[in-house]
Amino acid sequence: AAQAIDYQFGFKVSETWFYRFFERALLWLVPLQVLLLILSTAAVVIEPGEQGLLERFGKPATEGRVLGPGAHFKFPWPVDKVYRFRTEQIQSFDVGFSPEGPAEQQRFVLWTVAHTKEENFLVANREPVSLQSTNESAAKRTPPVSLITVSIPVQFQITNLVNWAYINEDAPSLLQDLATREVVRYLAGADLNELMSHGRLQASQELVGNIQAASDQRQLGALIISVGLQDLHPPVKVAEDYEKVVGASQQREAKILAARAEEIRTNALAEAHAASVVNAAEGERAAREKGAIARAGLFTNQIPAFAAAPSVYAQRSYLQTLARATANPRKYVLLTTNTQDVIVFDLQDSIARGILENVTVPAPKPTK
Repeated sequence: AAQAIDYQFGFKVSETWFYRFFERALLWLVPLQVLLLILSTAAVVIEPGEQGLLERFGKPATEGRVLGPGAHFKFPWPVDKVYRFRTEQIQSFDVGFSPEGPAEQQRFVLWTVAHTKEENFLVANREPVSLQSTNESAAKRTPPVSLITVSIPVQFQITNLVNWAYINEDAPSLLQDLATREVVRYLAGADLNELMSHGRLQASQELVGNIQAASDQRQLGALIISVGLQDLHPPVKVAEDYEKVVGASQQREAKILAARAEEIRTNALAEAHAASVVNAAEGERAAREKGAIARAGLFTNQIPAFAAAPSVYAQRSYLQTLARATANPRKYVLLTTNTQDVIVFDLQDSIARGILENVTVPAPKPTK
């Protein structure tokens, strides 16, 4: 070894004081190094958000087996071992399939484009049963199930580290299998149209409860936080036809709503017109009734006046009638001194006012 070192460095390294000291102390330096290495395993640091499980001679420690964040001392390896778990972190896994590819390519997900190798699940199809479909043969009848492709992320958190680590052999795989089983069970009894439209929130809540119950039954020590049902769509082969069916259904609903709106508008206009006609008739009736009552009251009030002075009453009525009758026609006053007063009533149409008002009379020519 000394010759090899001398040859490597090109000078007598074996004759230096460091090499001779190392040669003499080799017997106790190696055990010291091994001892320092063993003592370095007597301290462990648990990172924030983690917990550690302490095992002694391959079995869970009886006291202080769950270690929180910070520095801890233990017996050196191989007496004590510590296993770390991320207990405060929200962990997740996917049921069905996990989208693959760069994040930029997965920004837009289309039903008609396969994301990855997809798995189909059976889901119920509660189509309305008609007499025609009942009389059809079994070969032509639509089956009561459909296929759906799902990618359901399930988020959970470890709440009981001892149960998670020791009661079941592989807790993550078992939890994923339980979640897959509950998803298959739920889809088999759910309706496709409800899941694809308004039933996702209720389905997500029910799946959270079902998976949590299955986890508690196996004592996994995990809390199910959420089950996402955003990526539900028909298989790629039938996605385009499904979109056509949905589009036709939406157009039908739009036409039905438009017809209902037209019905409401027409009925409202008809009711408003009817109310207007009724109100006009009521107003006319009230006006005629009040007019008849007023005329009757006037006649009743005129009787005492006529009884008091018949000649005066007749003369006054005559003059009032004459004033009303001659209010608009043009009247001429004739000043004569050698004839008696003559009153002439001309019943022909009078000349329009504008014609006489616009006529200009030329000034008389001066006589010589």
